[in-house]
Amino acid sequence: MFCPIIETNYGPVRGLHLKTCYNKPYNAFYGIPYAEKPFGKFRFKSPRPLSKWEKVLDATKPRDSCWLFDKLNPTVKKVIGSDDCLHLNIYTPELETPRKLPVVIYFHGGRYQTMSGHPFYYGPDYLLEQNVIVVTFNFRMGAFGFLSLKDETLEVPGNAGMKDQVMALRWIKENISYFGGNSDCITIVGHSSGASSVHYHLLSEMSRNLFTRAIIMSGSAFVPWATIPDSDFAYRLAKALGYQGTSEDEKSILEFLKNANPEEIVMNQEAICTAEERKKGQLIAFGPVIEPYIKNGDTFIPKSPFLMTRNAWGNSVDVMIGGCSDEGLLLYVNFTPAILKSLGNFENIVALSANLDPNSQECIAKGLKIKKTYFGDVNAKPKDVDTYFQMLGHSTFWHGMWLTVQSRRKLKAGKTFLYRFDVEPTTNTTVRKAFHVPHMRKASHIEDTFYIFKAGYLAAHEKGSEEYKTMQVMTESFAAFARNGNPNGKRLKNVTWEAVAEEGDVKCFNIANGNELSFVTLPETPFMEVWDEICEHKF
Repeated sequence: MFCPIIETNYGPVRGLHLKTCYNKPYNAFYGIPYAEKPFGKFRFKSPRPLSKWEKVLDATKPRDSCWLFDKLNPTVKKVIGSDDCLHLNIYTPELETPRKLPVVIYFHGGRYQTMSGHPFYYGPDYLLEQNVIVVTFNFRMGAFGFLSLKDETLEVPGNAGMKDQVMALRWIKENISYFGGNSDCITIVGHSSGASSVHYHLLSEMSRNLFTRAIIMSGSAFVPWATIPDSDFAYRLAKALGYQGTSEDEKSILEFLKNANPEEIVMNQEAICTAEERKKGQLIAFGPVIEPYIKNGDTFIPKSPFLMTRNAWGNSVDVMIGGCSDEGLLLYVNFTPAILKSLGNFENIVALSANLDPNSQECIAKGLKIKKTYFGDVNAKPKDVDTYFQMLGHSTFWHGMWLTVQSRRKLKAGKTFLYRFDVEPTTNTTVRKAFHVPHMRKASHIEDTFYIFKAGYLAAHEKGSEEYKTMQVMTESFAAFARNGNPNGKRLKNVTWEAVAEEGDVKCFNIANGNELSFVTLPETPFMEVWDEICEHKF
């Protein structure tokens, strides 16, 4: 088998010559390091620049993920990973071309706790059909990527995982031309927590000029779960693992956690949220934080994203953003039969989005307003479960995306193209089974990604099928936007996908069952306007 060798700024790498599921030839380079290993005393700290190597690096097989509990893998449910995990994968249809190819970099989702850039989850086959270069990568997650301490001398302000992402972007910007890529035509794409990451890169000065365009899928830095509130999570984690010291002694906490078993960290990091925090909707302790002090050149999130957006460098960048019609179906797995029978506690649903005490009169009143918006004057009943999860999808995902669109309109930012994915799967239903999602109409959270990436555990879309045609529409639009900032691919014959206007209705490109394509006012608009009143965010 032909094994291409590429010289990079850090040393030579050897890849593989492969074919996609549709027999298109391409070159794959797996597990290329983009930063030094964050082990020992470097655990929890910002990534370090990579040292050069002289021998040819074997990049012919995927390498370890960062530490995670792999509950999304249908065949493996256990803690996996390694400290040696800051790697990226490059897939290119051609190495030598008359013109350098557009580059698509994918940020995986997983609540900042799980998943990776491994081809098992995100194979490049579908996008490679559009003659673009695809890059996936790993970054530290959970406590490893987001532990935050206030003591400036310890140099652990948080967001190490986001700074890993910045380091990966720098490596790609510097080296992608050796793989046939255009370093001046880089589009970053992310789904869910990966989408909030992409939005943060549009806001953070650390990411200035490292990419050209951005695609935000089912998330935003403005969603209620994208910024973790200040708390004693580091102490709680250490205590859960056996730490006997005080909460004020951050130096001892850090030393304890640096030497803790990584598998035990993973197994305990999601269990330390209190019942009150969970009641409010906060389900993770470690994710992006507003850093407790400013360090020049190494501060990713200095203040609230709503404040960052006012003068963000990325306001001039063209953006595509969108989500699935029934995002909330993914949350079905979190709800017990008792909760589904009651369908109440609207103040808890409002609390996280509006940053309110769920026991306050203001929160209770706003909860009643949300209840009336979705269910009228009668109490919700089990038969209303579809509407209940529609409401959760709006509060958890759609309103943050709506706010992103509205902020860009207000600030007269670059072009913003909005899409809405409304295709219910007929064959690739693994996600619905994994999350106990019943067979309901419309598309659940994450289902649009299966028309962009070929997951290793799913069969390819059969040529000529409706799903194959939908895949062609999605990949052509994504590739066209990556190539020239215009998502109107050749399959959009009878509809024109326009950028969101500065005034008037918010319109979206709607993709429905039967490959029905239309450009319409966003159907969620009336609900979004109510959530605007509930949350009162200003930017």
